[in-house]
Amino acid sequence: MSQISASNQFTENKIFGIIAEIIAILDYQSVGYQIRRTGLGSDFIAFNELEEIFVEVKYGNAQLSSLQRKQKTLAKKNKIAFQVYRVTQKHLEYFIEENKIDIDKINPDELRESIYDFKIKNSENNSKIILPWVCPHCKNTTAIIFSELIEKFGLRKMPNGTIRNQSWCRSCR
Repeated sequence: MSQISASNQFTENKIFGIIAEIIAILDYQSVGYQIRRTGLGSDFIAFNELEEIFVEVKYGNAQLSSLQRKQKTLAKKNKIAFQVYRVTQKHLEYFIEENKIDIDKINPDELRESIYDFKIKNSENNSKIILPWVCPHCKNTTAIIFSELIEKFGLRKMPNGTIRNQSWCRSCR
């Protein structure tokens, strides 16, 4: 029996995490949610007309990182839904087999970008929105969800057409 090197194991775990994220995205979309990628602290936001849910996807026995635990606490404090979507190893293996995914031929970084660039992003909107966001000037104003970002910071359009967060909050500007 051959041993998997640490770097190969890391790459495999990264691929499994991304595939688990795809499973979660497809699940949320199947019940009418739209998906928006977040910055650090959660994988994505699932939203519809009634609610926004920060979602962190984990597979197997993976635990939340300290940043993810902080995001979860911050969301709870602000009465925002935060869900850990857990994919079992068995479900992951079934999904890989059912979809004939050859994990040996996957570049995890390209896979992650492709799920957000082609399946989730609005093709008409080249946006790079980062949530949560804290004003770098006063360090007091925070936006956790998209509607808060609009209200407290606003957006800006870059010369290349990309839409980004306004850096400073409206009060500091």
